[in-house]
Amino acid sequence: MNTDWERNSDIHLQIVLQRAVKKIDGKIGKDFREKGITSSQFSVLDVLYTKGEMRICELIEKVLSTSGNMTVVVKNMEQKGLVIPKILSER
Repeated sequence: MNTDWERNSDIHLQIVLQRAVKKIDGKIGKDFREKGITSSQFSVLDVLYTKGEMRICELIEKVLSTSGNMTVVVKNMEQKGLVIPKILSER
């Protein structure tokens, strides 16, 4: 059953896009697993690569995360050697 209405409808477009997203997510997830990182860790690496060094509070804003989650993500990244903490002195 393949009518013009079904082929050109918003619902059909949404189904096609959802299938594409599912395939992309599966591929990305496989790549992340092979490299031993999570999607949150990748987001942090992406922001740091494009924006440069920043404080954890800035990372939280850029990655749209919570402070508790970001703390865990960054600590795990430190343990893996993906990021190196930099202690800034108060002036």
